[in-house]
Amino acid sequence: MKWSQLGTFLTEARSQAGIAQQSDLATRVGVSQQTISRWEKGASRPRPKQISALASALKCEARQILELAGYTEKSPVTVSFDKPWPLDALSEESFERFCTDFLKCLHREAKVYRYGDKGHTQEGLDVEVIFDGNTCHTYQCKRHAQFGPQKIKKAVEAHTRASERKYILLSCLASPQAREEIKSHSEWELWDREDISRHIRLSLSKEEQRILVDVYFPGQRKALIGELEPSPWQEPNMFFAGMIQKHSGFSHLWELVGRTKELEELVANLNENDKPITLLSGSGGSGKTRLIKAAVDKITSTENGRSIFLLTQDRVTSKSLEDLGRNRKLLVCDDAHDREELRLLIEYAANPDNNTRLLLAYRKYGESRIRQQAPQLITDETPIIELKKLAPEDAEALATQALSQFGGDTRHGKRLAEYTGDCPLATIIGAQILSDNRDTLPDFLHSEEIFRDTLMLQLVEKIVEGVGSGLDQGSVRQVLETIALIQPIYENDGALIQAVESTSSLNKSNIIRVLKRLKESGVLFQRGRKSKISPDLLGDFLVESSCVINSRSTGIAEAVFESLPAGYIGNLLVNLGKLDWRLSNGDTRQSELLNSIWEKLDGSEPHSSAVAEAAFYQPEKAIRYARRLIDDGSKEKSITKILKYIAYNFEYLPDACELLWKIGRDDDRSLNQHPWHGIRVLNELGGPEPGKPIKYCDIIADFAISLTHNKDSWKHAYSPIDFLVEILSTEGHTTIATARAFTMTPFCVAQESMAATRRKVVTALIGLLNHKDKFVAYSAAMKLHEALRYPMGLFGAHLPKETRESWNNDFIETLNDIETFLTTNEVAAPVLMGIVKSVSWHAFYADEATSGPAQAIMRHLDRDLKTKATRLIMDEWGHSTFRNDRGASWEEIHTEMSNFSRTLTKSFNDASEILNFLRECLADIEESKSGQHSATTLINSMIEESNEFLSEILKSAFSNNDELMLQYAGVALGKLLNIAPKEAHDWISRTMACSGIVNLAT
Repeated sequence: MKWSQLGTFLTEARSQAGIAQQSDLATRVGVSQQTISRWEKGASRPRPKQISALASALKCEARQILELAGYTEKSPVTVSFDKPWPLDALSEESFERFCTDFLKCLHREAKVYRYGDKGHTQEGLDVEVIFDGNTCHTYQCKRHAQFGPQKIKKAVEAHTRASERKYILLSCLASPQAREEIKSHSEWELWDREDISRHIRLSLSKEEQRILVDVYFPGQRKALIGELEPSPWQEPNMFFAGMIQKHSGFSHLWELVGRTKELEELVANLNENDKPITLLSGSGGSGKTRLIKAAVDKITSTENGRSIFLLTQDRVTSKSLEDLGRNRKLLVCDDAHDREELRLLIEYAANPDNNTRLLLAYRKYGESRIRQQAPQLITDETPIIELKKLAPEDAEALATQALSQFGGDTRHGKRLAEYTGDCPLATIIGAQILSDNRDTLPDFLHSEEIFRDTLMLQLVEKIVEGVGSGLDQGSVRQVLETIALIQPIYENDGALIQAVESTSSLNKSNIIRVLKRLKESGVLFQRGRKSKISPDLLGDFLVESSCVINSRSTGIAEAVFESLPAGYIGNLLVNLGKLDWRLSNGDTRQSELLNSIWEKLDGSEPHSSAVAEAAFYQPEKAIRYARRLIDDGSKEKSITKILKYIAYNFEYLPDACELLWKIGRDDDRSLNQHPWHGIRVLNELGGPEPGKPIKYCDIIADFAISLTHNKDSWKHAYSPIDFLVEILSTEGHTTIATARAFTMTPFCVAQESMAATRRKVVTALIGLLNHKDKFVAYSAAMKLHEALRYPMGLFGAHLPKETRESWNNDFIETLNDIETFLTTNEVAAPVLMGIVKSVSWHAFYADEATSGPAQAIMRHLDRDLKTKATRLIMDEWGHSTFRNDRGASWEEIHTEMSNFSRTLTKSFNDASEILNFLRECLADIEESKSGQHSATTLINSMIEESNEFLSEILKSAFSNNDELMLQYAGVALGKLLNIAPKEAHDWISRTMACSGIVNLAT
């Protein structure tokens, strides 16, 4: 065969992986058993897109299969980025700063600083690098067009500081003569432009390269490092750059008050805890970002060699994570409750090879959403720090500090602290507002409710007054409110500016001016490519004050919606959805705030994608929207996304299940290749994972079981039990893909946690075994296989013996329940075959614990003649129900068939009864829709055994035009030609005459 080596490899790999049957491997890969058979015979090869799943199932490298299958990648078009960096284009001072930053990246654990400047006594060096143990390296930075041997000598002579190694860094290309001269100075090295560029390419991470390019060669990412898109990551100094202006009420330069314990705990978790992920929770304005800055400053000051990157508004991708490199790093995601791609980030951090600690900071209401994105990795053991209300004395200290800084009356500190102790940000802003009214005690300080309302109003007025000079301040406020409603934004987006123009009286140039002023004042804060209003508390207030009055819409949101570019509709729905969620304490069912906007949403892709983003916060309205699209026959894949996000709310999970079933049941596409297939999403929602509430699995199980009682549920491409596979699983894995590799993280299911749910599902499947529809019964019988799988230890993961053995009692109970059911109920023969296939591994290969009960089930195959015949038809070559590890030969199978043929001959009066009996067996098998089967071997054996049966076959095939028997007529004629040639020729002649064919023999 053309692919014989591949076939041999796959056969051996399947055996080593502990996969006894080709059908088992077929199920895991998502193909038919016949396809696996052809691959193992070498008659065909897998498609490239099937190889990843095949390699995963066989626990081997995909590369091995690719090579044996003859797949070779085409040589890509090569784009080279090996040219030296244009260091000669920098000024002398910039080149020195560049070298300092470059060396800091190169020596992450060392102290790197410029050794003075012009006018200082520099002892012949420009940059000093101090390592642990006070080892010192010194560097001279030489920006020259040419640098020959004489200049080398001069530089060496000028150096007077003691150091272990000394370097000259050149902005130009070193001449051969300069290279020769440096050799005569053993403690010195010469790095020219080529050397420095090579070190940057080979020793620095992509993120570090990107920072150097952006700072010193802006606009040249493509030319120098081949980067088209900005990175979503920023270093701390860039991330916090707009937050450290102390004159601003929401600056992060204020002394951290009342958070000493939380800070110590956070730093300890990020530095020492063995858990790769830490959570930081708090309400809006509780000081999460301020605490993060304090922790980052403290970690940075220890010089522990850990790089720190903070996530901007830009989306995380596999490539952006890969570009961070494998060095020790801390990743920080603030406002994690707004992220859709957290699973990718969390799985990256959970992989030890990535050497990463991850901090997720979020508002309390978003915790369930975050946990749902990666429940197997964020568990009850994940460290979580919750920012609670400041102690009264701490709140007063913060208020007094802020009043003093702003020049206010510190006597107001206690009252201010009483009103704002739950929100330190409000304390700072309140101090700023009070200080502006320091001559008299403001009236609003006498009432907390009035204070809260007035506080943000005055802040908005202050901002509008500051940025609206020369402009209509009402329109400036409209711009600010529109931005708050649709943020985060792209500042230079022409379509956005046009949309803002339509909701205010300002023209485009004035809107651009306002945006610029907001940015300069620190109100509009840029993170990555996107910008949003800072602080979040201000954005929340702007949305609420402009869009809501007496719990009803003011009409502003609707006006913005009408003019909004498609890409911002999701932002608007999310921002309004969060507001509605807060105002209704998480129960938006009775809220009418967003009704008019939801009515405007159609089934287009931009609108359905926007609803998917907001579905978690607006489950009631999202359910109605999804149901409307489904009723209209929409096929948008966003519908499935909407339903998945709705399903994160327990209360709406049954409704989401109903609609996922409705859109998935007749979708005959393969589940493996379509991640947003309704049935696949149901399967994933129901599957057990570490940290996932068992209640979730229970609800899915109850829903599936309820469908089994409806006969119409079995008339679709998928059945109710097709999404019970994951519920019955004993292990699983998560997957993260990068440009270089697939990383799969396995986990085992805790048996005791899923025992009750599994028992419920298994009982339901067993109850279907005598269903009057043999297809239903057979499907249930085959699904029992999933309830009897031991965890294997995916991807070579170590599996403790006790973990595997913890399933023994569960499996024994299942096997005993099946045996009891078979003893007390009548089960069709094809269904019994399905049951036996599901338990055969335990009967043939398992330890004594489960093999005994499984063998008891196997013995039911001998219950009657019809079951025996069905077994030989459905398991023609003995692969599924005969023990085949002893290498059963064709002769042994032939002997089995011959013995049974003689039994049939003795059991019936004539051949026509035997033939009718076999027809009944085949009809039952066809009714069960059990897939490929063949009666050829058995009928051929009967032909050999009985001449009468031979004649009956020919009579049925040629005289009665029985198409079913026609396929066996050739064998019958062949034998008849040997034993009765004349009779055989008579049959041939009659057949040819009936077909209108001239008998040439006459």
